[in-house]
Amino acid sequence: MSLAVQEIMRIYSSHSTYREQVLKSLGQAGGEDAVKEIMRIYSSHSTYREQVLHALGEAGGEEAVKEIMRIYSSHSTYREQVLKALGRAGRKLA
Repeated sequence: MSLAVQEIMRIYSSHSTYREQVLKSLGQAGGEDAVKEIMRIYSSHSTYREQVLHALGEAGGEEAVKEIMRIYSSHSTYREQVLKALGRAGRKLA
């Protein structure tokens, strides 16, 4: 796990009320480790769906795209947020 992701999760473990900020930071850190942690948070706090989609888009990569589409398959009403997230994630793949 990258050092940045480790430190973000260390802070989150002692300050779980900073969920939105942690999701944003994980998205900015990017990479597969960040995607895994974003989805770990989502599995416990699915009400943060929009923030998770944004973070996944920022994180980019194929794993992020897969997770975005997994969320979309269960929540197609989030079409606009999914399209934005895919656009951001796709930029990072190019």
